[in-house]
Amino acid sequence: MNQVPLWQHPFVDIFKLIKISDWSTVQKEGNVQEFIDRTVSKKVFKLSGSVSAGNFISFPKSKSTKPLGLTGRYLYMQFLVPAGHQFAIHLDYQVTGRNIVRFSISNIYKTVKNLNNAVLQIPCKPLTTWTVYCIDIPHYLEKYEL
Repeated sequence: MNQVPLWQHPFVDIFKLIKISDWSTVQKEGNVQEFIDRTVSKKVFKLSGSVSAGNFISFPKSKSTKPLGLTGRYLYMQFLVPAGHQFAIHLDYQVTGRNIVRFSISNIYKTVKNLNNAVLQIPCKPLTTWTVYCIDIPHYLEKYEL
């Protein structure tokens, strides 16, 4: 049985791991603002703009950069989507012995859909308040044969 690296137990704060404020390890495009949110009392990043594909944060910075090497079963995200706005979060996973699998989470999807064993579209209907969203990665990989 694989052991979870001690530094990843019980969880990893990716923003601290990659020093997201440094921007040398992160690709930032478009209208990305960093500030402290009073509701959650944490540093947050606001992404806005008329074309969502042009306003994003990507980490690690490029595909040539060393991957994060995370091994946890669950991925937790906390986000706030204003009412009436669309959002998408793309997570690329290097699965042992396989190519990269993309988990694409968005409020524009109606059902879970496997696209050519390369992209898994997952619907998410966030609240209009801060939402904590959890994904059981191995569950989706097994259930959708990825």
